[in-house]
Amino acid sequence: MTMLLNALLLVSATASVSLNLNAPSKDLLVAEPLKLVLRWRAPREIDVRLDNQNHGFRYLQFWIDDGSGPKRYCEASRAPSESLTARVLPKNQDEVVQNVVLVQGSYGENCTIAGNTFPFSRAGRYSLKAVYSDGRLRAESNSLSFDVKEPTGKEREVLERVVKDPSILLEGSRRERLFEKYVDSPYLRFAQIRALDEREIKLRGHQNPDTGESLWHLDMDDYNAFCVRYHKRMAEELLAASDWGPFEEERLQLAVSHSEQGDDQNAAERLKAEIMERFPRSQALQEIKARESDGDEPAVKPKQ
Repeated sequence: MTMLLNALLLVSATASVSLNLNAPSKDLLVAEPLKLVLRWRAPREIDVRLDNQNHGFRYLQFWIDDGSGPKRYCEASRAPSESLTARVLPKNQDEVVQNVVLVQGSYGENCTIAGNTFPFSRAGRYSLKAVYSDGRLRAESNSLSFDVKEPTGKEREVLERVVKDPSILLEGSRRERLFEKYVDSPYLRFAQIRALDEREIKLRGHQNPDTGESLWHLDMDDYNAFCVRYHKRMAEELLAASDWGPFEEERLQLAVSHSEQGDDQNAAERLKAEIMERFPRSQALQEIKARESDGDEPAVKPKQ
């Protein structure tokens, strides 16, 4: 997800920030994870602090209206690896794109660490807007409308599991059987991203992500060879997967990363070109270009 940038430049409260909100899908199922795309603009370099000590969003607020009036929705705390605590808006850039996902949280004026509900917990028509307020700066986004429906068939089965144990949307080995049985479920797309992140973390920690076996007995050359093979396999899994709907951008970006680490630069370049073509104003493309700029690699070029 977004890199955490540590060098923050504080500016006066008179600086203005604009915030535009969009969503790749506005038709969802009850309790389905909600992906939002934030587009920030600022007249000078400035930092926005979405959170306070990674306890869930505090300064970036979401106001949801189910027809009975707007209520503040607070996302529950999430893993620090998602880097939701800060974002620098640099000068001389048209916009900074940031994807956030609302999964599980609570409604109320005062956010708490825990969360026991979902952004859209029942069927109906909702409106949602984002408000950024950190005591120095304030920005209010446009409002989006969402149609939320009750799931049927297999999706109803997944919802029943989610209601009993909402944490399966974020973490835990209990998800693996769900992935196998409900491979294309929209409820599980974000969970699949999280599961891939967890596998990579284990691999970096010299652990076989599939078996839990330690890899410390391998010398460095053998360990590196194991990692290359594993990343290549993860890239193949991602490329074989069906369309991930709102998270298709993330699927392709992960496939780029694992192709590069799997020593398949040709596949990585093809995937970058696909991202350029399909998601030209995306967080994924901004991050790819930033990484290539830092590494003096050639810029991504669109397909001809």
